Amino acid sequence: MGRLACASTLLSVAREERAEAWPKPAHIRRKRGPLGLKILVVDDDATALASLESFLVGDGHVIYTAQRGEEAVVVARRFRRERRRLDLTILDYRMPDLSGIETFEQLVVELPEVQGIFVSGDPSSTLDVLVERVGGLALMRKPLSLPRVRSVLDSFERGNFSGREV
Repeated sequence: MGRLACASTLLSVAREERAEAWPKPAHIRRKRGPLGLKILVVDDDATALASLESFLVGDGHVIYTAQRGEEAVVVARRFRRERRRLDLTILDYRMPDLSGIETFEQLVVELPEVQGIFVSGDPSSTLDVLVERVGGLALMRKPLSLPRVRSVLDSFERGNFSGREV
C-alpha cells in the first residue's frame, strides 16, 4: 500500500473514532416508536408547521397537520369515522378561517377525548381565559421553545401535566 493510501486510511479511521466518541443529540436518542402520541398540529404558518412537525416526528410522535381550522375539523371527522385515536392537538390561536379556540371546540365535538394546547404570540389575559373556558391544557407563547414543547409533551404522556400558561 502506498503512503498516500495509508495516510488516507488512517485519517478515515481517526474520523470514525471521533464520530463514535461524540454523544448523539438527545432528540435523536429519544425515539418512541409506535408508542408516541398521535398529535394534530394546526398552524397557518407553513414554516412554523413544518418545523414543529419535524421536531415532533424526531421525538417519535405520529403527526398530522392542517393549515386551517376547517381542514383540521375534516381530519377529526375522518378519525371519528375510522374509529382512530387522536391524543392531542396543538393549535395556533390566530388563523384565517377559524380561530384556534373555534377549531378546538369543533374538534371536541368530533373527538370528545382529544386534548388541546394552544400557541400564540399575543400575550393576553383574555386568551388565557378562553383557553381555560374550552378546556385547553395550556397556552404556549410564541416563539416556541422546542425543549419546552418536549417537556410539556413528556408531562402530558406521563399524565401529570398541570399548567395553563407554559
